[in-house]
Amino acid sequence: MVDDKARGAEWDRTYLGTPPWDIGRPQPAFLAAADQLTGTVVEFGCGTGEQTLLAAQRGADAIGLDISSRAIASARAKVAAGRQTARFEVADILDAASLPDDLEGVADVVIDSGVFHMFDVRDRRRYAASAERVLTPDGRCLLLCARPDPARSWGPPGVSPAEVVASFGAGWRLLGVTDTAFETTSPRGSIPASMIVLGPAQRPPADEDPAKPARARAVRLNLSP
Repeated sequence: MVDDKARGAEWDRTYLGTPPWDIGRPQPAFLAAADQLTGTVVEFGCGTGEQTLLAAQRGADAIGLDISSRAIASARAKVAAGRQTARFEVADILDAASLPDDLEGVADVVIDSGVFHMFDVRDRRRYAASAERVLTPDGRCLLLCARPDPARSWGPPGVSPAEVVASFGAGWRLLGVTDTAFETTSPRGSIPASMIVLGPAQRPPADEDPAKPARARAVRLNLSP
């Protein structure tokens, strides 16, 4: 198993240039879903931060996590330039225990722009464990994933909604799927994709954990880059 330092170094090399998924603006699929970016939003694999900054622009308390320190530095530079107020942290989303403690149980929404579809079955389950750690009991996930297509000869491997649900397990259900596209800077253009929305299989009682709102308020006060 590759450790987080090795993964971070690998992704830092990717950001020596401009990777094809870094289009310099939010993905249109997230612009279309912007009304769902409410409360506390945590982006997994935020890269240079465009989706996180979109959530902040929409009024969310927005936090972006990425294993690449180079990508996080670029995201923080956008905040320093006055784009929006958002928090960016270097973190390994495949290691739930290593995520910032103050994010536990506070996210109303986890978003992902083309990250989940890069992982194998084992890492998808590790990803799901991290999402469960940061989400509130009734939180949801919005995952922009490439669609499976055996005829496509380039780009990331696709993942089906059923595969996503299977990775998260029995406590989750599919809330919606929208066919869309994942834009790239490649001359080959965009990649057919799906916006996959997951939520808990059952909503917990409203009074299950009265400490959750207090923790959510605490993290919303800690948005400095």
